[in-house]
Amino acid sequence: MFGRFATARAAAGYRFPSGTRLRASIGNAYKEPNFDEQFETAFSRGNPGLEPERTTTYEAGVEQRLRGGRAVLAATWFDQRFTNMVQYGYRAGPDSTDYLNGPRATARGLEVELRVPALGRGVGLSASYTALRTRAERDAGVLFVRGARLVRRPSHQASATLGWRRAGAGSAAVTVNAVGTRTDVDFSRFPSPRVELPGYATVDLSAELPLHLRGVRGTTLAITGRAENVLDREFESVKNFANPGRRVLVGVRASRD
Repeated sequence: MFGRFATARAAAGYRFPSGTRLRASIGNAYKEPNFDEQFETAFSRGNPGLEPERTTTYEAGVEQRLRGGRAVLAATWFDQRFTNMVQYGYRAGPDSTDYLNGPRATARGLEVELRVPALGRGVGLSASYTALRTRAERDAGVLFVRGARLVRRPSHQASATLGWRRAGAGSAAVTVNAVGTRTDVDFSRFPSPRVELPGYATVDLSAELPLHLRGVRGTTLAITGRAENVLDREFESVKNFANPGRRVLVGVRASRD
């Protein structure tokens, strides 16, 4: 238990007759430390005295409808300010812990999004791009270096999905994800150096095929399928921990009217 913490959020928006919409918001939040960070496990010694991480977020955005409302282009600027960020560190003595509250940090950036639900013949498109700039405000071990990027947060990230859907016939989609370089720490070495993880791109596929069963009323069955990282790309989101390769999932979805 961490006592009481009040959160609040305020937002405002205005839509012009031309279809342009302006919006802005401000809010705060907190995140409690997880179990492994507070209590001792087989691999770490937790810190029951940890304080929750706290965040204040400012956002401002603009949204424009295009092609008579058949497409939407949006851009959002955001500014996040973190305090009490939980960081990992080596034990220095028998009474020390592996986790402590770190210094303040900031994350600022711009997100651009394009949505075209109906290109024609049941085809739709959505795409997004995020440019992110993170900075630690002071030194606090290898995870927080003053003026340097926060670990595992890419400066550039993009995604695009091309989908097809037709009533009674099913749906299919292909998604391309691209992630830029990230800073991380190589804890397999001592002293642990900061390293740069290379960027990567993956392709995912998904589909759904309805089954039309005779004599069965009120019940809808569909075969669903999803293939992740279909090109079997090798990459690491965390240093020394390889991400899964190609993965294919097939299932059946049942629903009643």
